[in-house]
Parts: sequence; C-alpha cells; structure tokens
Amino acid sequence: MKRKTLIVIVLIAAAFLLFTGCGRKKEAVAETTPVVEERENIPVEEAAAPAETIAPAAEETVKPVEKETIDAGPATFTVQLISLPDRSRVVLQQEIMQKKGVATEISTFEMQGVTYYRLRLAGRYTRTKAELLGEQMKEKFGSITDYWVVKG
Repeated sequence: MKRKTLIVIVLIAAAFLLFTGCGRKKEAVAETTPVVEERENIPVEEAAAPAETIAPAAEETVKPVEKETIDAGPATFTVQLISLPDRSRVVLQQEIMQKKGVATEISTFEMQGVTYYRLRLAGRYTRTKAELLGEQMKEKFGSITDYWVVKG
C-alpha cells in the first residue's frame, strides 16, 4: 500500500512540474523586425538592384551546366507509364491517351511466370526530354501516378 501511494505521489509531482514548467525562467520575447522591409509604392529604379553591385565569389566560380550539353547525346530513352499484369487495364489507358492525341505503345515482358504489359510513350527521347514528358503525363492524366525513364 505504501508503494502504491509513493508511486502516485511521484507521478502527481512529475505531472505538476511538467505542466508548470519546473520553475523555468521565461525568456523575454524581443520585438522582432520583419526580414523583408515593408514599403509602399517602391519605385522600379529603387526596387531592382543593378547587376554591377553584386560581386562574384573571388575564390571559386562554378560554371552552370547548360541544358543543351545535357541533351547533346542521342535520344535513347523511353517513358514507361504503366506496367500491369492486366492487359485490359493497360489497353483502356492507351485508348484514353489516344483520344487526347498521345501516341503510346504496349510491350510485354515475363517475370516469374507472370506476363506484364507495359504502356510507354511512342518514340525515343533524351533523358531530360523524357523526364519532362513524364511529368506532363502525370499532370494531364490522373490515372498516371508515376513514370519511369528507361534506356533502350
């Protein structure tokens, strides 16, 4: 009985200390200034800083990779949209996409005795173009939730 009483008292004390803050000093809340200075009717000349005022880093400069150099290689990638063992669902999605003017092709492969049907965009693309098309298909068709960029 004494043990139970002691445990209850300790739990009540711990809860009291937890909820009251255990005598911590409250930090004074300092007035903060907004990160962005609020102004009304900023003239265009004042709002845009001239390019000469920004100095480049003196020690190391990093050249940005131009998009054209990334896409300079051959168009060897395809965009795979669906891979299912149910052919009718893949054909249905293909028909929906064809009605919207998107050319697709169905290919098959077998894994562990199960035949899968893949729906891919027709044609070959560079990697960047393939990723862009995949994102566009996700936005345009609600049934496309993901895509794979596949080489070959």
